Amino acid sequence: MLLVKSTQETLSMKGLTLNCLGRKEEAYEYVRRGLRWHVYGLLQRSDRKYDEAIKCYRNALKWDKDNLQILRDLSLLQIQMRDLEGYKETRYQLLVLRPGQRASWIGYAMSFHLLKEYDMALKIIEAFRNTQTNLVIRESGKREDALAHLAKYETQIVDKQALLETRGEILFELGRTEESVTVYTELVNRNPENWAFYRGLENSLKPENEGVRYKIYTDAQSRFPRASTPKRIPLSFVTGDLFRQLIDKFLRNGLHKGVPPLFINIKTLYKDPERVAVIEELCLGYVESLKEHELFSKSELYVLKAKLYKHAGDNEEAYRLMDEAQSLDTADRYINSKCAKYMLRANLLQEAADMCSKFTRTECAAAYQCLGKWGEALKKCHEIDRHFTEIIEDQFDFHTYCMRKMTLRAYVGLLRLEDVLRRHKFYFKAAKIAIEIYLHLHDYPMSDSDKDNMVDAEQMTPSELKKLRNKQRKQQKKLEKEKEKAKQEQEKKEHTSKKQAETDQDGPKEEELIPDKLARPENPLDEAIKFLKPLQQLASDRIETHICAYEIYSRKDKLLLMLQSLKRGCEVDRENPQLHVFLLRFLKLVLDQECGKLCHTQDVAQLNEQFLTRNQNSVLHRAAAGRMMYEVNKDPATQAKALQLASAVSKNLTGVTPKNCREVLEYMCRGDFGKCEAEARAYQEQCHELFPHVPSFQLTPAAPNQVVTNGNLSS
Repeated sequence: MLLVKSTQETLSMKGLTLNCLGRKEEAYEYVRRGLRWHVYGLLQRSDRKYDEAIKCYRNALKWDKDNLQILRDLSLLQIQMRDLEGYKETRYQLLVLRPGQRASWIGYAMSFHLLKEYDMALKIIEAFRNTQTNLVIRESGKREDALAHLAKYETQIVDKQALLETRGEILFELGRTEESVTVYTELVNRNPENWAFYRGLENSLKPENEGVRYKIYTDAQSRFPRASTPKRIPLSFVTGDLFRQLIDKFLRNGLHKGVPPLFINIKTLYKDPERVAVIEELCLGYVESLKEHELFSKSELYVLKAKLYKHAGDNEEAYRLMDEAQSLDTADRYINSKCAKYMLRANLLQEAADMCSKFTRTECAAAYQCLGKWGEALKKCHEIDRHFTEIIEDQFDFHTYCMRKMTLRAYVGLLRLEDVLRRHKFYFKAAKIAIEIYLHLHDYPMSDSDKDNMVDAEQMTPSELKKLRNKQRKQQKKLEKEKEKAKQEQEKKEHTSKKQAETDQDGPKEEELIPDKLARPENPLDEAIKFLKPLQQLASDRIETHICAYEIYSRKDKLLLMLQSLKRGCEVDRENPQLHVFLLRFLKLVLDQECGKLCHTQDVAQLNEQFLTRNQNSVLHRAAAGRMMYEVNKDPATQAKALQLASAVSKNLTGVTPKNCREVLEYMCRGDFGKCEAEARAYQEQCHELFPHVPSFQLTPAAPNQVVTNGNLSS
């Protein structure tokens, strides 16, 4: 019996050793022969197959239910996968086995805290003197008890700023404003640049008028003359001559110091027309002063001018100006990164990559998408996805560390941050781009170059046919050389990777992202769903999530999921133009009971008229109503009216922007209103008059029968 056990352990240890050397297949084989479920779980965990690892640990516990190491490993996997009920159960078993260990009690209390069972968590850690206890008390709604707890254990709490912040928040919630004023004043003295401390001080003091409110900040300025926050915050509420005086001083100081984010800092002030007029007057005066006296830094004004051209739709001129700003201060990382983004918007990919490729994967993906380089765009999107995945994987190292070091408040904050990580705007943008590209690749799969060059040989003359054959032979030879070269490079990479794996085995090696392979997926819709799932979980409050979901499921003919997407979309933004189009198309497809409840009518034309009546002054809403009017009614007169409705351009309408007008032009060019080349060209001319700097609206005299969409000529 001892011999069998020894052999099993030897085989398992050999498997672990092979795994560390990167020889995965051999490792799994030896562990299987060793019949050690725990070790098999370790291999699965190293490959980030956490669900499979959990199954292995549960099987291991059937044979050895009181094994502390297996239970600890299982609890780590459960909290990583947010199996909170399972985590609570495992932590209880650890507590039963080791009731004398402090970590056993804290881990068990933590499980109840994460499950929001605060009363039970309080009972478990009643004697635990730490700010974690206070967090549990506060979240359970017992503010007086939380305040008393802070006072009792103040000397033992190391994070004094967190202590003051918590005390100030609780005092304010209890209505004890005089005491909260004292606390927030102390916090301002600790950090005069923290906006939240001033906000807490204002809320506690409740100033009666603008003068009293302004005095809060003049007092802070007298104590901290070098701090910028007490000078900036008053700009958002003072008015009249005082605003002119303060903004003039603020702008001059920023321009003298050459602060790049100066105009970003005051962007929120542009919501008020009166403030905008004052800022405009002052800036124009600065321009005249610069021309005459040359007192201010030039680079900051180039940045502002570049932004103005960007919003006017002329990305090339915006890039030129930003490049000029960058050349005046090549060491400024902010200007460098902004310049790279502007290069990408102007589709200058190589220049942007040379500038600072590490900042700009999202913008780079958007630029490749604009150029129709689907594989390159998808590569950037997958790189972003892997970056977020890596952040999520890195939290695994903190589960044991935080429990051991007792940094529990920070640990809970980390867990909650990781839970919503993919809600970040950069991930959302990358996921949306990837979904759009996969939808396009589903509708228009990439074809081989031979198919792209096919022509009707029967209609060609012998000389033309001979030239074609020669051209095809040259292309074939070129392709063969490229394939051979790619094969050699791939073999070289595989050799290097294998060699590296022997010395560096830290998690599973990711598959290489090859643009050409990414542009030819076996199932584009399944790939799109991988990017959609995180958005549905974490960005359900954004209408674009449900628009993307409907686009995918409509192509998979999943009627219930289509209906689900529409219902969720209606909860977010019932008046969204694209959602309106999908809603009516769905009604045409299936008129069932659930859809009737959703729309209160089954008459598509009537629903479209109601939608138009509610949104008759919006460019995109008129376009959506026109598209559906054209689809629903085949009467030529009505279809002509639909085109006229969608193509109206007037400054009296809302949403007349370069982006929205380009979108309407796209609808016309791709056939949503039938053949309408002349109308599209007329619409393009009208848009050019409104937005002369936008390349998409600039006509090409040499090709009178063509219109420009997204910078490309389309017949």
